[in-house]
Amino acid sequence: MKESIVLMPYSPDEIRGFIKEVMQETLKSKGNESTAQELFYERMKRKEAMAFLKVGSSKFNELRRKGLVKPQRAGNRTYYSKTDLISYCEGLQ
Repeated sequence: MKESIVLMPYSPDEIRGFIKEVMQETLKSKGNESTAQELFYERMKRKEAMAFLKVGSSKFNELRRKGLVKPQRAGNRTYYSKTDLISYCEGLQ
């Protein structure tokens, strides 16, 4: 007898929650002191983000203007989420 798979529609927040739970369980099982939230929301400064994407300042500014790379603010500082940068890179392929 064949098994059927039922796909349920989940919101992005629910999916993020599932991912966080799995990451937290994995880290606990391996004894790592980092939290899943720290890994999930790893942030980079502008120069680090440019080096990660292997682009210069002009190209990076263009990506920001087009909304392809979105900044996050913490006080008066600007950061870029590593997961967002990875998502951008995956969209190029």
